[in-house]
Amino acid sequence: MIKRGGMFYTARLDSTGAFLRSVFYGKDWKHHPFRPYMDPAVPEVAGNLPPVYLVTAKLDNLRNYTLDFVKGLKKAGIPYTLTDLPF
Repeated sequence: MIKRGGMFYTARLDSTGAFLRSVFYGKDWKHHPFRPYMDPAVPEVAGNLPPVYLVTAKLDNLRNYTLDFVKGLKKAGIPYTLTDLPF
């Protein structure tokens, strides 16, 4: 089975994180039970994933999120393939 979706850093203090936090968790996000798992690269999340295929591109506004997620996958020892397109 192939699943598609983004791995978003919803606890980051950037515009994407701020928007997603309010949409996913509401105003009281700091006390949400999911709070420890808002960073997809934490070992409890990344360490329990199957092999991952990631695609990003130079103009992708979430490219930094993808590249940071690669670091978390490496640290967790999860096999991955990254395609980073030049446009």
